[in-house]
Amino acid sequence: MIGPKVMLSGGHLTLLRQGVRVWNTWRSENPGIKPNLVGADLKGANLSGANLSQARLSRADLSGADLSGADLNGAFLLEAQLMQANLSWANLSATCLSDADLRDANLRGADLAMADLSGSNLTGVSAIEASLNEAFLIGANLQGADLSSAFLQSAFLSDANLSDANLSCAFLRKTDFRNAKLRKAKLEGAELSEADLRSAQLEGATLRRTSVSRAYLNEAQLQGVDLSRSNCIGANFCGADLSGVDFRESDLRHANLSRTDLTHVKLDSAVLRDAILPDRLQSCPIPVWDRRPIAVSDLASGMAGLRPSFA
Repeated sequence: MIGPKVMLSGGHLTLLRQGVRVWNTWRSENPGIKPNLVGADLKGANLSGANLSQARLSRADLSGADLSGADLNGAFLLEAQLMQANLSWANLSATCLSDADLRDANLRGADLAMADLSGSNLTGVSAIEASLNEAFLIGANLQGADLSSAFLQSAFLSDANLSDANLSCAFLRKTDFRNAKLRKAKLEGAELSEADLRSAQLEGATLRRTSVSRAYLNEAQLQGVDLSRSNCIGANFCGADLSGVDFRESDLRHANLSRTDLTHVKLDSAVLRDAILPDRLQSCPIPVWDRRPIAVSDLASGMAGLRPSFA
Protein backbone atom coordinates (compact mmCIF):
# COMPACT_ATOMS: atom_id res chain seq x y z
CA MET A 1 0.00 0.00 0.00
CA ILE A 2 1.28 3.49 -0.88
CA GLY A 3 0.82 5.70 2.17
CA PRO A 4 0.34 9.44 2.57
CA LYS A 5 4.06 9.84 3.37
CA VAL A 6 4.78 9.65 -0.37
CA MET A 7 2.57 12.64 -0.90
CA LEU A 8 4.17 14.64 1.88
CA SER A 9 7.61 14.06 0.38
CA GLY A 10 6.58 15.66 -2.91
CA GLY A 11 5.96 12.49 -4.91
CA HIS A 12 2.59 13.47 -6.41
CA LEU A 13 3.83 13.77 -9.97
CA THR A 14 6.04 10.70 -9.71
CA LEU A 15 3.11 8.64 -8.47
CA LEU A 16 0.79 9.89 -11.18
CA ARG A 17 3.32 8.93 -13.84
CA GLN A 18 3.15 5.32 -12.62
CA GLY A 19 -0.25 5.08 -14.26
CA VAL A 20 -3.92 5.75 -13.61
CA ARG A 21 -4.51 2.41 -11.85
CA VAL A 22 -1.79 3.04 -9.26
CA TRP A 23 -2.90 6.63 -8.85
CA ASN A 24 -6.58 5.84 -8.38
CA THR A 25 -5.73 3.13 -5.84
CA TRP A 26 -3.76 5.64 -3.81
CA ARG A 27 -6.59 8.19 -4.02
CA SER A 28 -9.16 5.70 -2.79
CA GLU A 29 -6.90 4.77 0.15
CA ASN A 30 -6.15 8.42 1.01
CA PRO A 31 -9.35 10.36 0.29
CA GLY A 32 -8.43 13.27 2.56
CA ILE A 33 -5.32 14.33 0.61
CA LYS A 34 -5.58 17.01 -2.08
CA PRO A 35 -2.79 16.28 -4.57
CA ASN A 36 -0.39 19.10 -5.31
CA LEU A 37 0.41 19.13 -9.04
CA VAL A 38 0.90 22.86 -9.46
CA GLY A 39 2.94 23.59 -12.58
CA ALA A 40 3.29 19.88 -13.40
CA ASP A 41 4.41 18.89 -16.89
CA LEU A 42 1.77 16.39 -18.04
CA LYS A 43 1.83 17.23 -21.71
CA GLY A 44 0.33 14.39 -23.75
CA ALA A 45 -0.19 12.21 -20.66
CA ASN A 46 -2.75 9.39 -20.63
CA LEU A 47 -4.96 10.28 -17.66
CA SER A 48 -8.20 8.79 -18.93
CA GLY A 49 -10.45 7.96 -15.98
CA ALA A 50 -8.02 9.42 -13.44
CA ASN A 51 -9.32 10.63 -10.08
CA LEU A 52 -8.05 14.21 -9.96
CA SER A 53 -10.86 15.64 -7.86
CA GLN A 54 -9.77 18.52 -5.62
CA ALA A 55 -6.28 18.36 -7.16
CA ARG A 56 -4.20 21.52 -7.41
CA LEU A 57 -3.22 21.79 -11.06
CA SER A 58 -2.82 25.52 -11.49
CA ARG A 59 -0.39 26.42 -14.28
CA ALA A 60 0.04 22.72 -15.11
CA ASP A 61 0.74 21.78 -18.74
CA LEU A 62 -1.90 19.27 -19.84
CA SER A 63 -1.89 20.18 -23.50
CA GLY A 64 -2.72 17.18 -25.68
CA ALA A 65 -3.41 15.04 -22.60
CA ASP A 66 -6.13 12.39 -22.57
CA LEU A 67 -8.44 13.24 -19.65
CA SER A 68 -11.52 11.58 -21.08
CA GLY A 69 -13.84 10.41 -18.32
CA ALA A 70 -11.51 11.82 -15.65
CA ASP A 71 -12.87 13.16 -12.35
CA LEU A 72 -11.72 16.76 -11.91
CA ASN A 73 -14.55 17.84 -9.65
CA GLY A 74 -13.50 20.85 -7.58
CA ALA A 75 -9.97 20.83 -9.01
CA PHE A 76 -7.92 24.02 -9.38
CA LEU A 77 -6.68 24.56 -12.93
CA LEU A 78 -6.03 28.29 -12.82
CA GLU A 79 -4.00 29.32 -15.91
CA ALA A 80 -3.55 25.65 -16.86
CA GLN A 81 -2.52 24.69 -20.40
CA LEU A 82 -5.15 22.36 -21.91
CA MET A 83 -4.77 23.01 -25.63
CA GLN A 84 -6.13 20.09 -27.69
CA ALA A 85 -6.70 18.07 -24.50
CA ASN A 86 -9.35 15.36 -24.56
CA LEU A 87 -11.80 16.13 -21.76
CA SER A 88 -14.78 14.34 -23.25
CA TRP A 89 -17.27 13.11 -20.66
CA ALA A 90 -15.00 14.34 -17.86
CA ASN A 91 -16.38 15.62 -14.56
CA LEU A 92 -15.29 19.25 -14.30
CA SER A 93 -18.14 20.47 -12.11
CA ALA A 94 -17.20 23.29 -9.73
CA THR A 95 -13.70 23.30 -11.22
CA CYS A 96 -11.63 26.50 -11.33
CA LEU A 97 -10.44 26.98 -14.91
CA SER A 98 -10.20 30.76 -14.95
CA ASP A 99 -7.64 32.11 -17.45
CA ALA A 100 -6.95 28.54 -18.64
CA ASP A 101 -5.98 27.82 -22.26
CA LEU A 102 -8.42 25.28 -23.71
CA ARG A 103 -8.00 26.05 -27.40
CA ASP A 104 -9.32 23.23 -29.62
CA ALA A 105 -9.97 21.01 -26.58
CA ASN A 106 -12.56 18.23 -26.73
CA LEU A 107 -15.24 18.85 -24.10
CA ARG A 108 -17.97 16.75 -25.63
CA GLY A 109 -20.44 15.61 -22.97
CA ALA A 110 -18.29 17.04 -20.18
CA ASP A 111 -19.90 18.22 -16.93
CA LEU A 112 -18.82 21.82 -16.29
CA ALA A 113 -21.75 22.83 -14.10
CA MET A 114 -20.82 25.74 -11.84
CA ALA A 115 -17.24 25.70 -13.16
CA ASP A 116 -15.30 28.99 -13.27
CA LEU A 117 -14.00 29.59 -16.80
CA SER A 118 -13.81 33.37 -16.53
CA GLY A 119 -11.24 34.81 -18.92
CA SER A 120 -10.39 31.39 -20.33
CA ASN A 121 -9.52 30.75 -23.98
CA LEU A 122 -11.98 28.24 -25.45
CA THR A 123 -11.44 29.13 -29.09
CA GLY A 124 -12.50 26.27 -31.34
CA VAL A 125 -13.47 23.89 -28.54
CA SER A 126 -15.92 21.07 -29.19
CA ALA A 127 -18.42 21.08 -26.33
CA ILE A 128 -21.32 19.29 -27.97
CA GLU A 129 -23.89 18.17 -25.38
CA ALA A 130 -21.70 19.51 -22.57
CA SER A 131 -23.31 20.74 -19.35
CA LEU A 132 -22.34 24.29 -18.41
CA ASN A 133 -25.34 25.14 -16.26
CA GLU A 134 -24.55 28.04 -13.91
CA ALA A 135 -20.95 28.12 -15.15
CA PHE A 136 -18.95 31.37 -15.07
CA LEU A 137 -17.63 32.30 -18.52
CA ILE A 138 -17.38 36.05 -18.03
CA GLY A 139 -14.97 37.51 -20.58
CA ALA A 140 -14.15 34.06 -21.98
CA ASN A 141 -13.17 33.60 -25.63
CA LEU A 142 -15.43 31.01 -27.30
CA GLN A 143 -14.94 32.17 -30.85
CA GLY A 144 -15.77 29.37 -33.29
CA ALA A 145 -16.66 26.97 -30.45
CA ASP A 146 -19.14 24.17 -31.06
CA LEU A 147 -21.70 24.25 -28.24
CA SER A 148 -24.52 22.64 -30.16
CA SER A 149 -27.06 20.90 -27.93
CA ALA A 150 -25.10 22.07 -24.86
CA PHE A 151 -26.78 23.07 -21.59
CA LEU A 152 -25.96 26.58 -20.35
CA GLN A 153 -28.98 27.43 -18.23
CA SER A 154 -28.31 30.41 -15.93
CA ALA A 155 -24.67 30.51 -17.08
CA PHE A 156 -22.76 33.82 -16.95
CA LEU A 157 -21.36 34.85 -20.35
CA SER A 158 -21.30 38.63 -20.07
CA ASP A 159 -18.53 40.22 -22.18
CA ALA A 160 -17.70 36.80 -23.67
CA ASN A 161 -16.76 36.39 -27.34
CA LEU A 162 -18.98 33.81 -29.08
CA SER A 163 -18.57 35.09 -32.63
CA ASP A 164 -19.03 32.31 -35.21
CA ALA A 165 -19.87 29.88 -32.39
CA ASN A 166 -22.37 27.08 -32.96
CA LEU A 167 -25.10 27.17 -30.30
CA SER A 168 -27.79 25.48 -32.33
CA CYS A 169 -30.35 23.60 -30.21
CA ALA A 170 -28.50 24.71 -27.04
CA PHE A 171 -30.44 25.24 -23.81
CA LEU A 172 -29.75 28.85 -22.81
CA ARG A 173 -32.65 29.70 -20.53
CA LYS A 174 -31.92 32.63 -18.17
CA THR A 175 -28.34 32.80 -19.47
CA ASP A 176 -26.50 36.11 -19.05
CA PHE A 177 -25.15 37.33 -22.41
CA ARG A 178 -24.88 41.02 -21.54
CA ASN A 179 -22.41 42.83 -23.84
CA ALA A 180 -21.38 39.48 -25.34
CA LYS A 181 -20.19 39.17 -28.95
CA LEU A 182 -22.37 36.73 -30.90
CA ARG A 183 -21.68 37.94 -34.43
CA LYS A 184 -22.60 35.32 -37.03
CA ALA A 185 -23.30 32.79 -34.27
CA LYS A 186 -25.56 29.86 -35.10
CA LEU A 187 -28.45 29.71 -32.62
CA GLU A 188 -31.09 27.96 -34.70
CA GLY A 189 -33.49 26.00 -32.52
CA ALA A 190 -31.92 27.28 -29.29
CA GLU A 191 -33.92 27.90 -26.10
CA LEU A 192 -33.25 31.49 -24.99
CA SER A 193 -36.34 32.23 -22.96
CA GLU A 194 -35.69 34.81 -20.22
CA ALA A 195 -32.07 35.15 -21.35
CA ASP A 196 -30.34 38.50 -20.82
CA LEU A 197 -28.94 39.77 -24.13
CA ARG A 198 -28.84 43.46 -23.31
CA SER A 199 -26.33 45.31 -25.50
CA ALA A 200 -25.19 42.01 -27.03
CA GLN A 201 -23.70 42.09 -30.54
CA LEU A 202 -25.62 39.61 -32.70
CA GLU A 203 -25.05 41.01 -36.18
CA GLY A 204 -25.62 38.35 -38.82
CA ALA A 205 -26.53 35.66 -36.30
CA THR A 206 -29.03 32.92 -37.12
CA LEU A 207 -31.84 32.51 -34.58
CA ARG A 208 -34.38 30.83 -36.82
CA ARG A 209 -36.96 28.75 -34.89
CA THR A 210 -35.56 29.88 -31.54
CA SER A 211 -37.42 30.87 -28.40
CA VAL A 212 -36.54 34.31 -27.02
CA SER A 213 -39.75 34.48 -25.02
CA ARG A 214 -39.47 37.11 -22.27
CA ALA A 215 -35.80 37.61 -23.12
CA TYR A 216 -34.08 40.97 -22.66
CA LEU A 217 -32.65 42.29 -25.93
CA ASN A 218 -32.60 45.98 -24.99
CA GLU A 219 -30.06 47.96 -27.03
CA ALA A 220 -28.83 44.76 -28.70
CA GLN A 221 -27.21 44.89 -32.14
CA LEU A 222 -29.40 42.63 -34.29
CA GLN A 223 -28.62 43.82 -37.80
CA GLY A 224 -29.44 41.15 -40.37
CA VAL A 225 -30.47 38.56 -37.77
CA ASP A 226 -32.77 35.74 -38.88
CA LEU A 227 -35.50 35.39 -36.23
CA SER A 228 -38.07 33.87 -38.54
CA ARG A 229 -40.58 31.34 -37.16
CA SER A 230 -39.43 32.14 -33.63
CA ASN A 231 -41.19 32.52 -30.30
CA CYS A 232 -40.68 36.16 -29.33
CA ILE A 233 -43.63 36.45 -26.96
CA GLY A 234 -42.97 39.15 -24.37
CA ALA A 235 -39.41 39.73 -25.57
CA ASN A 236 -37.98 43.19 -24.88
CA PHE A 237 -36.38 44.72 -28.00
CA CYS A 238 -36.50 48.28 -26.68
CA GLY A 239 -33.80 50.39 -28.33
CA ALA A 240 -32.37 47.44 -30.28
CA ASP A 241 -31.00 47.85 -33.80
CA LEU A 242 -33.36 45.75 -35.91
CA SER A 243 -32.06 46.73 -39.35
CA GLY A 244 -32.81 43.92 -41.76
CA VAL A 245 -34.13 41.56 -39.09
CA ASP A 246 -36.30 38.72 -40.39
CA PHE A 247 -39.36 38.23 -38.15
CA ARG A 248 -41.43 36.41 -40.75
CA GLU A 249 -43.96 33.98 -39.23
CA SER A 250 -42.72 34.80 -35.72
CA ASP A 251 -44.91 35.30 -32.67
CA LEU A 252 -44.31 38.80 -31.29
CA ARG A 253 -47.31 39.04 -29.01
CA HIS A 254 -46.67 41.40 -26.07
CA ALA A 255 -43.15 42.09 -27.38
CA ASN A 256 -41.66 45.52 -26.66
CA LEU A 257 -40.51 47.13 -29.91
CA SER A 258 -40.39 50.69 -28.59
CA ARG A 259 -37.51 52.91 -29.70
CA THR A 260 -36.80 50.67 -32.69
CA ASP A 261 -36.86 51.32 -36.42
CA LEU A 262 -39.04 48.81 -38.28
CA THR A 263 -38.44 50.35 -41.71
CA HIS A 264 -36.46 47.44 -43.13
CA VAL A 265 -37.77 44.68 -40.89
CA LYS A 266 -39.46 41.64 -42.47
CA LEU A 267 -42.76 41.01 -40.68
CA ASP A 268 -44.71 38.95 -43.20
CA SER A 269 -47.21 36.70 -41.36
CA ALA A 270 -45.78 37.73 -37.98
CA VAL A 271 -48.19 37.91 -35.03
CA LEU A 272 -47.97 41.32 -33.33
CA ARG A 273 -51.07 41.26 -31.14
CA ASP A 274 -50.64 43.55 -28.10
CA ALA A 275 -47.07 44.38 -29.08
CA ILE A 276 -45.63 47.72 -28.02
CA LEU A 277 -44.64 49.49 -31.22
CA PRO A 278 -42.24 52.40 -31.85
CA ASP A 279 -43.42 55.99 -31.51
CA ARG A 280 -42.82 56.63 -35.20
CA LEU A 281 -43.89 54.27 -37.93
CA GLN A 282 -42.94 56.21 -41.05
CA SER A 283 -42.45 53.81 -43.98
CA CYS A 284 -43.31 50.89 -41.72
CA PRO A 285 -44.32 47.87 -43.84
CA ILE A 286 -47.06 46.75 -41.42
CA PRO A 287 -50.64 48.02 -41.08
CA VAL A 288 -51.44 50.41 -38.23
CA TRP A 289 -54.55 52.18 -37.03
CA ASP A 290 -54.43 55.92 -36.42
CA ARG A 291 -50.62 55.65 -36.02
CA ARG A 292 -51.00 54.69 -32.38
CA PRO A 293 -47.51 54.02 -30.95
CA ILE A 294 -48.24 51.40 -28.29
CA ALA A 295 -50.47 48.43 -27.44
CA VAL A 296 -51.89 47.95 -30.92
CA SER A 297 -54.26 44.99 -30.46
CA ASP A 298 -54.94 42.45 -33.18
CA LEU A 299 -52.40 44.08 -35.47
CA ALA A 300 -51.67 40.97 -37.48
CA SER A 301 -55.15 39.44 -37.52
CA GLY A 302 -56.90 42.17 -39.52
CA MET A 303 -59.55 43.18 -36.94
CA ALA A 304 -62.83 42.84 -38.82
CA GLY A 305 -64.53 46.13 -39.64
CA LEU A 306 -61.39 48.28 -39.46
CA ARG A 307 -59.59 49.73 -42.43
CA PRO A 308 -55.86 49.80 -41.87
CA SER A 309 -53.76 52.65 -43.15
CA PHE A 310 -50.09 52.15 -43.93
CA ALA A 311 -47.53 54.43 -42.35
